[in-house]
Amino acid sequence: MKKLTLVLILVSVVMSSMWAQTTWFDRDELGKGSSYSGICAEAQKGSNTEDGFSYMSHGSSYKSIGLSAGHQVRIDAGFVNLDSVVVLMYSSTACQAPLLAGDETDLSYKQVTKDKLKYLQATWKNPGKFAGTLVLTVGDKATLAANEANRDEKGEAEIIRIDVYASEEFGACGVPVPNDTVTLKNPKVSYTLIGDPEFSSDYELDAVDMEAGVSFHYPFALFPATELEDGEPHMYELKSGAYMQIGDTKYDLEYGMLTIRQDAVDKTQYVFRLDVIGANLTRYFMDWKGKIIAASEVYALEPMTPTTINFTAIQALYDDDDMKDIGELMVYFADGSDFIQLNFQQAELAAGTVVKTGTYLIDDSDDEGTVLAGDGFRDFDPNEGSALYIQPEMTFLGWDPKAAYFIESGTVKVEASVKGVKITLEGTSHYGSTIRMTYEGPIQNWDDEDIALGMETIHHSDVIIHKILRNGHILILRGEKVYTVTGQEVR
Repeated sequence: MKKLTLVLILVSVVMSSMWAQTTWFDRDELGKGSSYSGICAEAQKGSNTEDGFSYMSHGSSYKSIGLSAGHQVRIDAGFVNLDSVVVLMYSSTACQAPLLAGDETDLSYKQVTKDKLKYLQATWKNPGKFAGTLVLTVGDKATLAANEANRDEKGEAEIIRIDVYASEEFGACGVPVPNDTVTLKNPKVSYTLIGDPEFSSDYELDAVDMEAGVSFHYPFALFPATELEDGEPHMYELKSGAYMQIGDTKYDLEYGMLTIRQDAVDKTQYVFRLDVIGANLTRYFMDWKGKIIAASEVYALEPMTPTTINFTAIQALYDDDDMKDIGELMVYFADGSDFIQLNFQQAELAAGTVVKTGTYLIDDSDDEGTVLAGDGFRDFDPNEGSALYIQPEMTFLGWDPKAAYFIESGTVKVEASVKGVKITLEGTSHYGSTIRMTYEGPIQNWDDEDIALGMETIHHSDVIIHKILRNGHILILRGEKVYTVTGQEVR
């Protein structure tokens, strides 16, 4: 049995068990209506009174809300079945009236002492049928007044705290009770991050279960993304545009709650719980565990299905234009029309090898002695992170690769060689592909006019060679013609 507490006092409460979820409602929230964990409580005027609510403070012990005859408290758990409700009231109310349950179930009353304070406790118990909503109305007469002379007076109740016991920890106030429940067996889950991950927190979850014949589109906001690293479950309500589809029929989602928590053992994995109700009045559950890998506009060039690429470079060129200013040395490793760019964080060239020998971590720290991780592809930006570009073509805006793999982690090992340098890359891309590269030979300065570009028909002795940098990629301008770093003409 799950326990949720809707409270009016402001003192802290220690939960009696790990699964108990305590929900606080102070007197102002109760007067306006509030919700937490999907269960709502609201103080409201009944049909037979125009009296207003009264709010009282009792020193530092507690605060309360005073209700007159006809006033109501509405507890709404939606599709969650209420098991019992316990109301603590100020025991010295002169004209104490009973609370009348909307389902006509009688409440039981007794005097209790908690935290050295005496209360009148009223308890409602579920009579044995589903109850997602309970309305408690203050009785017209003060029949529970301690002084018998007051029992014919107009009823009053001063409520301190409400404890709600429900069949589930989370409900959905205002949501219709579903007719049926379906648990997804083998969902295929994908995510889309809307916009640039550096600025956006808007995600879309798409889940398909072929066995159940249903799919879901669930927009939600994950902000900040690091909030999941505490290992606690975090809930995300659906945003507008959520729907489910059965065959050719699309239904709006009437309710949705996504719960995500980091796996306790494998912290690269996350445990997901999707709980939705469609307009077809069916409730669906989806449980899934996996990595949070969200498709994003800036990673659109990279295939989402992980693969392994073994790349053997035949030529290496370096660009040291940014070395003196910001300590970056860009090195390009080419094979045919494809190339890998690695951004070494170092402030000076190394004699003989150009790149200092050692093992470099690939990350986004910008620390000396690391290789800068790839962070996607953006038009009009330098795109200086480490990446493998597949068959790039030249456009007005710069390179337009057919595909790209943005290398976010791994190592680069640099060793001296009789041929110049030996470089070994073992990297992992944004969507989990393994990128391996080997190169042995010299690293040449791409500003050097004596660089052989692999095309015998090019004679650089009678033309002027210019370097072109567009979107962080290399072009060589020889006379009036433009070539890739490997000598292929860009038309």
